[in-house]
Amino acid sequence: MATVRMTAQMSNDIEKKAMDAWDKINPSPTQNPELASKIRVAINRVPLIAKLIDFGNDPIVQENLKYKTRLTSTVRPFDTRSEVTHVLMEDIPCTYDPNQKQFSLTVTLDTPISVPAVERWMTFDLSFHQLTEQDRNEIMVHANNAYEKKAAHSTTRYDFRESILQIIKSCNTVKQLLDVWPAAEKLLSPETIQKLHTKVTRKINAEAVRERANFDPNAANQIILTSALLGD
Repeated sequence: MATVRMTAQMSNDIEKKAMDAWDKINPSPTQNPELASKIRVAINRVPLIAKLIDFGNDPIVQENLKYKTRLTSTVRPFDTRSEVTHVLMEDIPCTYDPNQKQFSLTVTLDTPISVPAVERWMTFDLSFHQLTEQDRNEIMVHANNAYEKKAAHSTTRYDFRESILQIIKSCNTVKQLLDVWPAAEKLLSPETIQKLHTKVTRKINAEAVRERANFDPNAANQIILTSALLGD
């Protein structure tokens, strides 16, 4: 086999294909529809929103909206509505991780909600503390469950990517990479594979490389093989 040296472009391609394979068999946690429903209901009960809606519906305001004057412009925003499809909930107390005080979470609503807004927003942001006490108690539990699953998924993905990067960095040639991670052959281009059919004159201690990179070849191989079975 010929000695095919690892290039920066080859390393980037292998990393991308490895992560695409991981993402294919480890999709992001699906959103809890119950959380979206509860947030939608809670928004309608936010005291400030209720006050704005009441003000916009006031007969005096409605009567004066027909006049295009500067005086009318001061109340027109309270009569303007925006159909919102996403809510960014901020300042949610974190209950599952003692090292984290609070977090933010973006939730896709099951159906759009109409809120008072001068601009046409698609995403509506508000603080967790603007909700009523009853809604805060219910949403905090569901939001923490959703965020914990999302955080765990992100951490696992990050760890896998770091192990892939360390393996790639530790190998100077494609042959060395395949000694450590045989399934990586499925990530190589046809041109690179063709170059591997001559004698190899240099070897490395594959086990030592795995240990330095904290790399689990069985898990990584399973990722690539399972992804290949799923197809494009």
